[in-house]
Amino acid sequence: MKRTALACTILIALHTVLFASAFPPASYSEYTLENGTTVFVLEDFSSATIHIEYAVKAGISSQNKDTTGFFTLYSRLFKYAAPENSAGLPALSAECNADSSRYRMTVSPAQFSSAMTYLSKAAFNPVFTDNSLSAELSSLKAEVQQQAQFPSTFINSGIDSRVFSAAPWKHDSGVYPAIFTRTTVEQARSILRGISQNWYTPQNSAVFITGSIKKQDALKAAKETFGAYREASFSEHIIPVKAGGEKHKFVLVSKDFSSEITQAVVQFTSLSMTQCDISAAAYNADGSSVKKLLLKQRNLAIRDGEYIHAAAAHKSGSSRLIFQTIMEKPVNKKVTLADQAELLISKIKEGVKNTGSDEYAAAKKTLSESFSAVTSNPVSYMDYLSQFWATEQLNGNGTQGSTLLSERMENRPRDVTAEKIRSIQQPVDSEQPFVFILLNDDIYRKNRQSFKKLGYEEITVKNSAWYTREFSSAEEEPADGQDYEAEEEQPDFISRNRNSIKTFTLENGIPVTVKNTSSTSNVLILAAIDGGTLYSPRTNGFEKVMTNAFASNVQKEINKYRINQVLESEPEVLSETFASYSAITVECAKEDAAICLKCISDALIFGEIAPAEADSYVYTVQTQKRLYNASAVNQLYHRAVRFLYEDEAYRAAFDSENDILQDTQYADILAAYPQFLDASLYSLVIVGNIDEDYLKEPLKNTFGLLSKKKEGGVLHLPKTPDFPENRSISVKLRHLFYTDVKAEDAGPMPAILVPTTNFSDPVQYWLKAPSPDSSDAVLFDALVWRLSEILEENADSVCSGIKIAPRTCEVQGAAVTFLTADRNSKVFELFEKSAAELLERLSGSSAEEEVQAVKNSWILNTLQKTAENRGTAILIRNGGKNPAQYLDDYQTVMQASEEEYRLCAEAFIPKTAPLRLYSADAKK
Repeated sequence: MKRTALACTILIALHTVLFASAFPPASYSEYTLENGTTVFVLEDFSSATIHIEYAVKAGISSQNKDTTGFFTLYSRLFKYAAPENSAGLPALSAECNADSSRYRMTVSPAQFSSAMTYLSKAAFNPVFTDNSLSAELSSLKAEVQQQAQFPSTFINSGIDSRVFSAAPWKHDSGVYPAIFTRTTVEQARSILRGISQNWYTPQNSAVFITGSIKKQDALKAAKETFGAYREASFSEHIIPVKAGGEKHKFVLVSKDFSSEITQAVVQFTSLSMTQCDISAAAYNADGSSVKKLLLKQRNLAIRDGEYIHAAAAHKSGSSRLIFQTIMEKPVNKKVTLADQAELLISKIKEGVKNTGSDEYAAAKKTLSESFSAVTSNPVSYMDYLSQFWATEQLNGNGTQGSTLLSERMENRPRDVTAEKIRSIQQPVDSEQPFVFILLNDDIYRKNRQSFKKLGYEEITVKNSAWYTREFSSAEEEPADGQDYEAEEEQPDFISRNRNSIKTFTLENGIPVTVKNTSSTSNVLILAAIDGGTLYSPRTNGFEKVMTNAFASNVQKEINKYRINQVLESEPEVLSETFASYSAITVECAKEDAAICLKCISDALIFGEIAPAEADSYVYTVQTQKRLYNASAVNQLYHRAVRFLYEDEAYRAAFDSENDILQDTQYADILAAYPQFLDASLYSLVIVGNIDEDYLKEPLKNTFGLLSKKKEGGVLHLPKTPDFPENRSISVKLRHLFYTDVKAEDAGPMPAILVPTTNFSDPVQYWLKAPSPDSSDAVLFDALVWRLSEILEENADSVCSGIKIAPRTCEVQGAAVTFLTADRNSKVFELFEKSAAELLERLSGSSAEEEVQAVKNSWILNTLQKTAENRGTAILIRNGGKNPAQYLDDYQTVMQASEEEYRLCAEAFIPKTAPLRLYSADAKK
């Protein structure tokens, strides 16, 4: 097991004269501001820059059951917390560790004052906008969902939840998906506010400054920024988490484990931090007494010393000495795997007893040398000082010997030197360690009785983590789109969500879909305007200009009510144009829903567009199009569409060659805006904690006032692509490079230009999709997403990543793009291998497991956004006349048999993609 970053904290204790010899005492000072913030300054005028770190004693160990994951979310949002002060500053490095969160930045002396203002505001007066909170929350939700599927998550959560059974949520593996993923943006903000008020306090905070600045100047800046905030009336503190539990012996069982070997993890928890690090260094050394003894045991069947590893881990005031090894089957067939595990424990203890004083002396020397190396410069010195500051109290080091933190840190080698051999060996000899044996499920079934007889408890995926055990008996309903126990919960998910969808039609023919989502306090209104990039009669890009103008007018109407303080919330207005429609979305508090409907209606009926506004809308869309054209991926996609479709509307919609809106006049925009006053263009989707009956009257008085100018709205006639059997196309890509540096600031052109044709361009493969009316269509989608995962697994150095453009109603094909691919032939081999592997998995003994992986992939990539009102609304709108289409698709995906998936893969996932596009500059 790898030692974590904080596990290295002990190294701080192992150099006795560093402060005196490396850094003159006059260059270093420690201060405590009036509000309790501690400031550490180390002058270093050999450096041209200044390194600043803000650290707070708030990390993963601060979590409780209901806040798992939110301290990590907080650290990700920190960089956004003072947006008005971050302009022009370098990127901020943020990390959330077990016992602290750390935020670091290296700046020039001229940036120092601004950086201190930015960090102090982010620390003590944070502002988390809806956009940043929603984006980071969604990102972290997706990561939690993905990590829940990894074998490493099963192993870590299974171990941590037993070793730290009193509070397993205070560890990295303790994120509870069933709670975390159903949290709305508003609930998340409330939790984050509590973290800010109770944990990110001056008393819990420290600032570390080193570089080209005088101590007096650093202190002055600290007082004016971090010292400008009051001391918190209440401040939480991390409570050390101690190991414990009635059971100490376990077997982790999984199909993913090899049937040829047995992995073992043995953890001792009674040693101190110093004892753990000395022990780990001694026992892990090549030729140590422990390794020699273990390798002699024929029935342990350990091949080599490299298969034995000893390490120390320190978190939340708890230290562990951890042994890991890999064993093969015992030589003596009468020795069971359970007997082998017991033999391992006894021989580890015997090896510890046999370890001599020379081995411990060598270990102490190794630790001292390591500490000297990592604290050889001011930045790394302050880095370790920060870690020591965060963990000193938790690990019981106290404040003995000196009032200066730096001296206490440097004086700790005396503890290492004074440590007696017997004080290390005796706890190991008397302790009943935690033992975890990792076995393949087939192997375990054959040895179950022998393990039970010796007191081992079985751990599976279903009971591994604390949250899976609680979730199985929890009464809360899972959030939309979550599928933790698919077989049991899937029907309930479908029926519950289907029952929450209501539809009705206004008198003017506008269809309305309302989905009641009780888990959120907000309401999202989506006004869909028929047409989009594909079916709009106007020039490419014009529909985006008009949609942006419409959204801007909605925002103006909302601002009128905000100025008069009528609204309960700050509604968020967004616009987006898809292939077949454009969408205006407004998300607000449910109390403001009627007012926001009126704002949309008034913007539509009374909205005006000034000439300067029209110019800005056109310029924005033109800029977006130029960036779109510059993408090599988009250029390949456009070339594929030109090959597959003869229809000019398709070719124009996905064009990546031409500039747009060159001849657009202000009069064109003024003339087009009234065309929005046509009921036949609209459909409405409303998602949130609101009843459809409440909405009928406001809808009647807003969108109900529109008249229908033509029957049928915009005609949608999706074309069928003409896929080849086997075709490669070479595309001459345009390599365009953009910069945000203004022309006047760019300076002269270089005297010599060095031409190159060595571009690592993308490669794009297209797969023909089934008919959209076929049940195979959604199975195809799921298989493509799963194929992308297998491609990623097999990619190695062939490409930097895989990007999927999934099948849509308008484009009946899926594009698989290999980013920055080096050689076309390697991409061809990668796809051939991965497609064959997918079919093999679906056809072999692991078919059941692979089908579940296909389902999981579809859920994560398609239903991930159902936790948000906007994502759900777009899914409903994309269903067209069937607002529950995404639920029907979900049911199809979950209920399809192994044979149906296999047959679909055989028909639509060939080993050779029918259409392949390469860069003309790429290597063969």
